[in-house]
Amino acid sequence: MRRLLNEIIFDLKRAHKVPFLFLIQISILCISVNYVYLFHAETIRNEKENIEEDKAEGCYFLMDNLVGEYEEEYLSKPDSLFNLKRFALELENSGMGYVEIYPNPVVVVADDIPETMLYRYEEGDANAMPFETEYGKAYEVKCVFIGENREQKNTLCKDKADVLKDFTKCSDDELPSIILGYGYIDIYKQGDIIEVISPIGGYDRFQVKGFLEKGESMMIRKKYINLDRYVLLPMPDKKAIPVSKDDYSYALAECFFRINGQFLTDKSPEEIQEYINETCNKLGIFPASSVSNAKNAEAAITGTAVETILTIFEEMLGLIVFFSVISSVIFVYLKIRNNIKYYAVLLAYGYSRLELSLLISTSCVIIQAMANVISLLITYLYSELLGMPIMLKPMILVIVNGFIFSAEIVASSIIVKKINVDTILRRLNDHAV
Repeated sequence: MRRLLNEIIFDLKRAHKVPFLFLIQISILCISVNYVYLFHAETIRNEKENIEEDKAEGCYFLMDNLVGEYEEEYLSKPDSLFNLKRFALELENSGMGYVEIYPNPVVVVADDIPETMLYRYEEGDANAMPFETEYGKAYEVKCVFIGENREQKNTLCKDKADVLKDFTKCSDDELPSIILGYGYIDIYKQGDIIEVISPIGGYDRFQVKGFLEKGESMMIRKKYINLDRYVLLPMPDKKAIPVSKDDYSYALAECFFRINGQFLTDKSPEEIQEYINETCNKLGIFPASSVSNAKNAEAAITGTAVETILTIFEEMLGLIVFFSVISSVIFVYLKIRNNIKYYAVLLAYGYSRLELSLLISTSCVIIQAMANVISLLITYLYSELLGMPIMLKPMILVIVNGFIFSAEIVASSIIVKKINVDTILRRLNDHAV
């Protein structure tokens, strides 16, 4: 056993280009396996965690897929804004309990706002210093934009209270309403005028119409959000026609807010998705928006159904394993071919073919283990960078490496059996002469 271990160490020390390339290749393959399973597991986990919760609440959220090149291509059409407005109106009149509700920070013009009320205070990185605007000092605060259909929105509240009782339509000569969370009760009073700069309306003045009860919360994106430190703003008039470049930008942002709302319905997510697909197809919006947990939803980038994505992940995993097995066999062949004289000498000095096969396989396994360690470290760093949890099952890597190791044993056994010691040693003697 000791001489076998010594030869394994010696064999590894003699390693040159082929083992090094194999180390890199197996590292890449193991990283690929990790990533495929990582995203596969993340997709399945999200689906399993959310689907029962969504069904219980009857709440599904809508996500637009106009991102990257799809957004650029769509917005290049002359009727893009018009069709987005039509889409928002279709959703409102769909009869599926669609709610226009969207959380997004706004800028409030004020001499002082307590740090606890600022955007991202809970996360620990709020900007406590005011910044200058043409209207004076201002602060970024938490806000929820809310559209029409008041009754539907009130069902989102934890105790089903009418938190929007003060959200009244205003006439042309009245200022639009703003409702403040309970945390603002010592900062403002009813009737105060607040200057707000928002991404969907630019600068505007609002009148405080009321305050929410202490501890009031509302379901936003399937989570109950405490509204004590929020301001609630109405969505602008969706029928307004932009006349300037700034108006167009605000109207576009408003449309994207409106088409990323929530459904409160007893219909299945697949039924809602079918309606969304038909509507988007009619309006020339591609890829169609996605409904949470709908199996017939389209992915944001690929436009592929979720079930298809999972199938692709599984097929990729199979291809990676297959490629790993083939590459390991090639590696064993090259390793034996490059060291054929050395292995023939070992056989001549009393090594059995089984021992030689074990020596070759063990050195391959050591390189393979090093590749796994490298791949796991890279996967861990990548997951930390993206903020994704490590969800890899050791059994997956065990199975993949088991296939590779089995292929190496079989390949080394077959090739070692074909080594003709006499012929090789005779050639060595001929060269020596």
